Amino acid sequence: YIGKGVDLMRIAIIGAGVGGVSVLKYLHKEKKLKAEITVFDDKKYMGSGRAFQYDDPELLMNYPGNLISMKPNKQRDFIDWIQKSNVNKEIHLDEAENTSANRYYSRQLFGKYMREHFEKFANKKNVSIITDHARNVEFIGQEYVVSTQNGTYYFDVVFLSPGQFGPMDPYHLEGTTGYYKWPYPLHEKSIEANKDYAVIGTGLSSLDIVRYFIAHSTNKLALISRDGKVQSVRGKMQEVKFKYITHKKLEKIKVAHHGYIPLEELVERFKKELDRLDLDVEKLRINRSNPVRALNFDLSHPEEVGLMQSFVLEIVHIASYIWPFMTREDKAAYRKHYAPILDDYANPMPEGTAEELLDALSSG
Repeated sequence: YIGKGVDLMRIAIIGAGVGGVSVLKYLHKEKKLKAEITVFDDKKYMGSGRAFQYDDPELLMNYPGNLISMKPNKQRDFIDWIQKSNVNKEIHLDEAENTSANRYYSRQLFGKYMREHFEKFANKKNVSIITDHARNVEFIGQEYVVSTQNGTYYFDVVFLSPGQFGPMDPYHLEGTTGYYKWPYPLHEKSIEANKDYAVIGTGLSSLDIVRYFIAHSTNKLALISRDGKVQSVRGKMQEVKFKYITHKKLEKIKVAHHGYIPLEELVERFKKELDRLDLDVEKLRINRSNPVRALNFDLSHPEEVGLMQSFVLEIVHIASYIWPFMTREDKAAYRKHYAPILDDYANPMPEGTAEELLDALSSG
């Protein structure tokens, strides 16, 4: 729409977590854009999102604070903000040391940092804040209609950035005594003495609960999972830039294959990238259903594991330029043969969390 004769655009941003705040920030950087911007989110999450709401400081970011920033050109912006702020830094920093020199801070603290960024742009004259829950979005005629419990709003453009939708309830337990469909905020949950607890799943949310239990109780805790897998442990992250799979080369592949990107071609190029990085994937194909062995492997191989995680992160960055141009058959083959190894090294846990989990497993 920019520069196409539209006098004033009406823009909605639904969700004000990391995605929504980033959209708001970059819209304001576009000098040619004349717009009225409306941001929708629940008051509780406005500017920080669900992931970084106020909660117990034991709940850590799973990405090192020294490697994350709301300013892409200033990698230390979050760390610099911490140094300047008057927060109790000891409470929010994980005390566990690790060989990769990563530093992990509470999600609550990153939420405060995000909210400051959000307020800087939310206070602009052309920005309106709606704290009613956005219930429905429809495209009617030539405009988007956003409905809340208290009103209806009309827009030319909608940015949908709700992040993670609510959890599923596959075993239909909601309403059962003693069942929590959604654990957050954990600091509002009371752990009752002489009761055993179970968590369905072994992902990052379950590890939050493990950390919280270790810090606040001695109750028996069981993690229950169909495959028994645990996330990988963060290694030494490295800068990875692809040579054989770039936007320019992907466009050439599409032209040569009538708009498609064949899986066979991708596999060959990924193998070249792996060889160039001297990355041995076969060594990293360990059985993650044996959590003790998997955690110990990761902790003792920070260089190789970190390089694989950095490789997977670069794949994530370019995936949106690949996935829409693969056939259904190739997508199915990818899911079966290649996705498992990449999934194993996505969203890793902090090193200190892995060590706590190992200690907890060894003590029953």
